[in-house]
Amino acid sequence: MDDATIVYEDVKADFFTSSSKDKKSQSNKGSPKKIQKKPPQTQKKTKGFKLEYNAPVSLSFCLITFLAFAFLKYFAKADFLLFSCPTKQGTALAFSAINPLHYIRLFTYALGYLDLSHLLFSSIIVLILGTSLESTYGSKLFLVMILVSTFATGILGSCFSSVSLHGYSSVIFMISILSTYAAIEKKKIPLTLLLTCFVFVFYEISFFVTSKNSPLPVLFY
Repeated sequence: MDDATIVYEDVKADFFTSSSKDKKSQSNKGSPKKIQKKPPQTQKKTKGFKLEYNAPVSLSFCLITFLAFAFLKYFAKADFLLFSCPTKQGTALAFSAINPLHYIRLFTYALGYLDLSHLLFSSIIVLILGTSLESTYGSKLFLVMILVSTFATGILGSCFSSVSLHGYSSVIFMISILSTYAAIEKKKIPLTLLLTCFVFVFYEISFFVTSKNSPLPVLFY
């Protein structure tokens, strides 16, 4: 066997082996691969509606105030003074620096409401405007605002007012002013907000005048 015959046999062997490999690769490409399908995930569908305690400070504050009103209306005695603010010196309910209860009353007077219509009116404003402020500034900061405004008004009442303060009207004024300030930052003042503030101020003044009390607490607020 000469050299030409050896070269021919090598080329022939390579030709058939390469063609068989190409056929196998084409057959592998043409045959579809089996894809393992994952079992469908079952999604839990919620049925009905879910109540959300979206503004815990505003809702809790109104709820505690209604409970305090029910307690004063049906269970408390006439001399129960926890939900009333101390007054100035020289009056029957004057502030006493040596009485620890009087310091507590500088905060708890905000829970004391003697008139249901007044309580409902104040609660509506808290639930409408207070919830938006609480979502904007956060529950903790909103609670601090309530405590500061209540304490500051209690200090003024115990120093200058001869009438014992009741209710959280100071909180309502704080909410109204803060809502107006937030609107001014956006260079827009909603007319509905101004009307709400005006109606509340007018209601507070008329309430104190018609109840034969001094309208001075409105200035404290």
